[in-house]
Amino acid sequence: MDLKEELIKLNFSSLNGNDDMYVTKLLYNSLTSAFSTPDAFFGTSRHCAIIWEEQEVLEVGYVEDLRSLVGNRPLILVGSAVVLVNSKGRILLQQRKFPKGKWGLPGGLMELGESTEDTARREVYEETGLKVKDLKLINVYSGSKMSTAENGDEFYVVTVAYYSENYEGQLQINQEESIDLQFFDPHELPHYMVGSHRLMLEEFLKKYYADKK
Repeated sequence: MDLKEELIKLNFSSLNGNDDMYVTKLLYNSLTSAFSTPDAFFGTSRHCAIIWEEQEVLEVGYVEDLRSLVGNRPLILVGSAVVLVNSKGRILLQQRKFPKGKWGLPGGLMELGESTEDTARREVYEETGLKVKDLKLINVYSGSKMSTAENGDEFYVVTVAYYSENYEGQLQINQEESIDLQFFDPHELPHYMVGSHRLMLEEFLKKYYADKK
């Protein structure tokens, strides 16, 4: 039995009656390199490898792994954003919890093993409940301006923007990230918007939208 299986076998597996739990990737990799066997690790502590919040064990992603190593220092990150257009020609925007109340496009940062298209589809699904089929490239955006996250993390981002009219599903608000989801007339977009996303929309409307509507 490997270390991960042994960890899952602990009493924590009884939380919420759910056995499908994980240690963080970074911590798991560190433990497996530091200890030759599960018994060697459990001889030091049976609990420090488990991370949980509200009785749910969490799996930490690529960016979180990096942050555990470098702290708040600036990073160059890659992400995707998606312009979704419905049958009435309206554009989907997400009202975010950070910056609180600000509107923007669905999207987020790339995880290991993903293409930018994979990232776009995953983030749209996670944030809206919609499954995007085809994606068409708008442009790739980068710049010298550094951004700062709510927790103080600093980063420069390279964003690949796509658009799609081909998706399915029912809108579902992700309560962890979003306040609201709405389709807007492209000529009546909210004033309080993520600046880079407004630029993406302006390019989309100029280069692609006018030819379609």
